[in-house]
Amino acid sequence: MTAATQPVTVEDAGALAGLTYAWEVESAPDPSPMAGPSWLRASDGIDPRMPPYRYLLARPGNGHLAALPLHVVRAATTPDADPRSYFGGTMEANAGQVCCGSQQASPAAEVLAGLDAADVFPALVLGSLPGYKTEILHSYWTPALAADLLDAAVDYARTQGIATIVAPFVADRGSGKALGRELRRRGAVASFWATEDYLPLRHGSLAAHVAAMRHRDRYRYREDTGAAATLGLDVRTLTTAELREHLSRIGTLEAATRRRYGQDVADDEAPQILARLLELGVPLLAVGGFRDGQLLACCVSLEKGDRLYAKYAGFDYDTLGTRSGAYFAVVMYGTLAAAYDRKARVVEYGIGGHRAKALRGCHPRDVTSYLFTGQPHVRDSFSAAAAINTPHRRAEYASP
Repeated sequence: MTAATQPVTVEDAGALAGLTYAWEVESAPDPSPMAGPSWLRASDGIDPRMPPYRYLLARPGNGHLAALPLHVVRAATTPDADPRSYFGGTMEANAGQVCCGSQQASPAAEVLAGLDAADVFPALVLGSLPGYKTEILHSYWTPALAADLLDAAVDYARTQGIATIVAPFVADRGSGKALGRELRRRGAVASFWATEDYLPLRHGSLAAHVAAMRHRDRYRYREDTGAAATLGLDVRTLTTAELREHLSRIGTLEAATRRRYGQDVADDEAPQILARLLELGVPLLAVGGFRDGQLLACCVSLEKGDRLYAKYAGFDYDTLGTRSGAYFAVVMYGTLAAAYDRKARVVEYGIGGHRAKALRGCHPRDVTSYLFTGQPHVRDSFSAAAAINTPHRRAEYASP
């Protein structure tokens, strides 16, 4: 529906504390669950380096609302909270770490190295930092909604002495399209960040899905699932009780996998968030690869409406090896089979491993980072960095 927008306010996290996940599913089905209040509540305070969140909030009446999460970042406590990370820059304090699992250093880092911390911070980050999503939670829509929220963000930044505004995870879908359009219209510096992958489910079952594949894709499917069989893995969907039982093991596998790609994460981060999500009534789907009763590979997804959003994947590399092929059997096909069983229409596989996902039928979607600043020399530095970083990142995420 459409509704007239009201003035946008900036409110603390508690403003949406009364919203249930059922409300998110029924009234705001389009945004990712990682952009919504249930996810933000579940992840709040788990990583002490992550700044607290607030909302840009519009309430037009009749119970409708639109909200854009934001974080005020005062120092580069983690690469994810540093605007320079999204344009190829790195901070000495975070040397050896990466942002959101990016595996390659960018040549743009040298361009941004000339900026002082005072040129960048305090920074206003638009979106859900722990969810890697810059989306609007909305139960109504108007053509001016994205513009209204961004105008409010700029006004708020001015009152808070903000040096830079960054919208790091603007995907080319849903409200992201409107946000991207308005950010470009305002002259924000843009840099390609990543490709996220999704797979429409059009065939009713995994068996029908495989039957509809091209010959080479069916061959690849047999290779992938055959690799899991060679490893002796029993790939299956966990019950909720089994998920609870294996939370600690899932955390160990997931953290080890992220650390392998340069991220600094604690073993108990994912288990704490998943336990809170279960308490909040968020339906989770967990697929595991077991051998002799031991969980050696896993993928946990959040369910929202007719979409599944894969979030946590992990593997016992010491046991399976680094090129075992278990990833595809568990993350891709195990999740796909369970998604068909749940009558889902789309699996959102997210960022990472784009080439391999594309070879297995996934569709790509661009994720772009945008930055505002009132300081000409800072804008010039970020523009120069974006000109270097965008082709570098596109080469990293190029389709096969």
